[in-house]
Amino acid sequence: MGHEIELPDTKWLVDNLIPVKSIGVLYGAPGTFKTFLAMHIADMLASRRPVLGHASEPDNPDVVYVATEGGHNLRYRIDAARRVHGDTPSVGFVRQMLDLRSNMTDCDALVEAISAKGLRPCLIVVDTLAKTFGGGNENDGQDMAAFGHVMSMLREKTGSAVLVIHHSGKDPTKNERGSSNLRGDIDYVFRTKRTASPLDTSSPGGGNILVQKQRDGQDDYSMDYAVELVKFEDGESSLAIREWKDGEARGVELAEVKLSVAAHAALEILRGQISEAGGEGRSDVWKRGVLLRDICTEDTWPGVRKELKLAGAILTLGGKKLAIGASFAVSDFENTQSTPNPQLGGQQVVENKHCSKPQSTLIHTQSTPNPHPRIGVD
Repeated sequence: MGHEIELPDTKWLVDNLIPVKSIGVLYGAPGTFKTFLAMHIADMLASRRPVLGHASEPDNPDVVYVATEGGHNLRYRIDAARRVHGDTPSVGFVRQMLDLRSNMTDCDALVEAISAKGLRPCLIVVDTLAKTFGGGNENDGQDMAAFGHVMSMLREKTGSAVLVIHHSGKDPTKNERGSSNLRGDIDYVFRTKRTASPLDTSSPGGGNILVQKQRDGQDDYSMDYAVELVKFEDGESSLAIREWKDGEARGVELAEVKLSVAAHAALEILRGQISEAGGEGRSDVWKRGVLLRDICTEDTWPGVRKELKLAGAILTLGGKKLAIGASFAVSDFENTQSTPNPQLGGQQVVENKHCSKPQSTLIHTQSTPNPHPRIGVD
């Protein structure tokens, strides 16, 4: 008579959502709060608080966030979360373009930097796949398998779960972008969508997260979450994820945002102009910049502007002044894949999330062709 093999029960980092030492993907269309949701998960784990009603149970609450997107908005994202949830223990931020696909060089350097910082992370967030794909082709099965291998090595070398932020494909109602090899190699898949845009500080927006795959638990169910708009004294704003409150009015569900290539490119130009101008854009300057880069013609410009306005991506402030809509202003917008990271050199930054303006610790690499450079923390 044969003996039954007793398999261990799944150990959860976030109950019924993220298993310990797992690899998963959170994806969605542009403007669906992916980065904000990932930062919320990181914050809640670091403080051992529930994630959208699911208990977080880390043995060690260290979290590392590889933030390749967000740029100058990162400080505001951090402050917005603190205003909504209060102070949380520090999350280590790495702010450099890394190649986590073509070889192990940057992965080993990242592991060494984490260790040198004295962190033992329970979760590493990689935001985004495209920005860490080292110039590979997301539709190529071998390239995607290579990325999956590096994610597995990152998990094994740190003992941490890994959460990868990714984008939806051309049809935002279907699967994530790129080769299906990614989904086959990972433990769970979350899809997020925007259900309502935050109108002001007293009228939150909302989103929904669907558990599409859960290798060791229940899948095919969803959860709603609120998106709170936070305005700062300097005129900037950001968003923070939280649970809906009892009896709180929820906005109607919105269609998925799918912008044309021209509209996306025009929005990115406006984003850059607003950043350079210190928080405000001008319609004439924006139009001139778009036409100068041959994104559209004088004849097609009105259609591009109308598309962005109907999507809530641009707001008119009177006269020629423009702003980017709240769901897009600090979103994880991206349409193109990243260019290769030539080599890990110069500076890498790990930021302490515990303070209002993150204190940066520079991590210097040796200027050497050594494929595994030693990283020291100053």
